[in-house]
Amino acid sequence: MIKRSVKIELGGVEREVKFTIAALEELESLLPRRNVFALLSSEQWGITDIISAAYCGLKACDRKISRQSTAQWVAEYAAGDKGIYDLRLRLLAAIGLSGLVGGEKSAFENILNTLDDSREEEADEAKK
Repeated sequence: MIKRSVKIELGGVEREVKFTIAALEELESLLPRRNVFALLSSEQWGITDIISAAYCGLKACDRKISRQSTAQWVAEYAAGDKGIYDLRLRLLAAIGLSGLVGGEKSAFENILNTLDDSREEEADEAKK
């Protein structure tokens, strides 16, 4: 069964990121091009795009989340071992897994599996 949300450790806590239709609508309102499909097809996301996506996806599960806290958590994530590219891919997967933007949801599940597998391999290498 394909899940509809993604767990991401932000701010030292594993948090759920989920994109409802309201979250996607809010995300579009925050994007310069006001189009989530343009964001999904973009090879590179700006920092503002990443913070906006994280904020909207987090807020769908926890209405108390602030954009300021989200920005701080994104900065910490980007400075950590996983980096900003990993976060972008996880947010992309969360948007795709919503089932609201078309496409094959299993492809987004594959993105998450690849990220998680590479993290496990890195952990195994560090133990050696």
